[in-house]
Amino acid sequence: MKQHLPFNKVLTIMFASALSVSAYAQPTLNAGNNATVAGDSQTYYIADSNAVDYSSTVGAGVTWDYSALWMYGQTADNDVTTSTNSDFPSSAIEDDLENSLAIYRNNHADSIVAQGYVLTIPGMGNATVTLNDELRLMEYPFTYGDSFTDDLDGNASVGISPFPIPYSGTVNLEADGHGTLELGGTTFSNVLRVKLSEASVADASAMGAGMIPINRTQYFYYEPNTSKFPIFMHVTMDINGTVSSAAYSSIVLPLNSIEESSFSSVKLSPNPAHNVVNVNLSSVSAGMAQMTVVNSIGKVISTENIQLNKGNNLITRDLTELSSGIYFVKITKGTQNITKKLMVK
Repeated sequence: MKQHLPFNKVLTIMFASALSVSAYAQPTLNAGNNATVAGDSQTYYIADSNAVDYSSTVGAGVTWDYSALWMYGQTADNDVTTSTNSDFPSSAIEDDLENSLAIYRNNHADSIVAQGYVLTIPGMGNATVTLNDELRLMEYPFTYGDSFTDDLDGNASVGISPFPIPYSGTVNLEADGHGTLELGGTTFSNVLRVKLSEASVADASAMGAGMIPINRTQYFYYEPNTSKFPIFMHVTMDINGTVSSAAYSSIVLPLNSIEESSFSSVKLSPNPAHNVVNVNLSSVSAGMAQMTVVNSIGKVISTENIQLNKGNNLITRDLTELSSGIYFVKITKGTQNITKKLMVK
């Protein structure tokens, strides 16, 4: 005999199913699935900083397709440890993204708050920012449509300045979309994107540099049931009109393709280099190409167009403005490119 469920149980099951579908379709961050603690770590692969611009791809059920993104073959570890930095005595946690940014913070059940951070600036060393008031980095629970703004107020200390530089502005955090992330050959189907927007200014008047505007936009792609760390990050920084960008993937991506149909050979000499480097390039045809130099964290240092002749080409470039470290020289001609590693000493 077929049994029929009471009508109230049918409603209960239908309502529970609807909640389950809704919860899957709209991922939510909370302290349990998002707040990293000492001992947590994530290795990121430095990706092409000229990643697709999805700033206008917002809303429910959208797709962010980074399936064609490639990496440089370099990594950056994001390590979370117990803070021992005396500049931030009230911070329990150091959240350090290698060669980029270390945030000194505390976790709470309903939020994450920062007391300051240390920013690595290529060619200038570290800038230590101490905040007069704690800055909210996250509020829980946080899901699609949620947002908040907090004031940024503190002082930055850098090696080139004998005194602190006042630093103030606002930081806004917004969950602007959820849906599917295509990254390399992997599909993440329950992703929440969080957008961070910073609009601030550094008062360097005492150094004769005036007011320096700083604008930062960073996108974090989270799948809460996969990792506490973002699966993918794309950041763009504009400091007084100088724009740089970086991209970080938590999964391995295809290496930058090398197509010999345009370039029969590319050699950098000397390598390691000091003041200048010679780019010896053999091209199978004449035409315009683009040469881009990026540092080890994916920041674009310079981009220029170059005219190639058929056969051998010698391009000499000045390196005196570059600090010691690892760089990558990328030559692009049409749809084909080749990248070479350069050591600067």
